[in-house]
Amino acid sequence: MQDVNLTKQEFSLRLCYSPSLLFITKYRRKVLTAEMIKQLEEYFKVSCEKQKCELLEFGAESDHCHLLVSFHPNNNISIFVKNIKSSSSRFFVRNLR
Repeated sequence: MQDVNLTKQEFSLRLCYSPSLLFITKYRRKVLTAEMIKQLEEYFKVSCEKQKCELLEFGAESDHCHLLVSFHPNNNISIFVKNIKSSSSRFFVRNLR
């Protein structure tokens, strides 16, 4: 179930959606180190800001990452997930291997 928040911004009320996303490594291999997790968190924050979303919470272990993201209703969640999955995969291969 999605969390729903109401936020006040410039004298108007808007409805925000906050779905929880889970990204796992291929075959659930335990490849993420503490340094990689810090870099991925920063990367996800920047990626969310570029797509006009907010990363509310981030958690990770050696084989997966949890993201709680705040969306404006005008944002398309499926496009966001597609973009962040492909870009984070490229970021991981280029910078963290």
